[in-house]
Amino acid sequence: MIADVEFIQDAVKIKINETKIDGQNSIFELLIEKKILTKKIEKIIIDFENVIYINSLGIAEFISLMRYYSEKRPKMKYKFINVDKKISKIFKMIELDNIADIESK
Repeated sequence: MIADVEFIQDAVKIKINETKIDGQNSIFELLIEKKILTKKIEKIIIDFENVIYINSLGIAEFISLMRYYSEKRPKMKYKFINVDKKISKIFKMIELDNIADIESK
């Protein structure tokens, strides 16, 4: 499985099981399949503990998720945890930290 999904009160935690996020993972499709996008949640937590590589297509998956929710629930909060330091730098360079709280390993 691409990721494990856990509901914690008003949040959903998505732990990515892949080491690479390169657009082939279809994380957004997993969320649709699990009907997560229809649940009443206020926060999405994404655990990057296993991820050591991400490319522009992988970043696009998360931006698609954020865009989807920004239209439906503009107050949705995002938190990325256990992010590899190199990936964290990339997220900050593209100013993803303006949208999501990012916690490095």
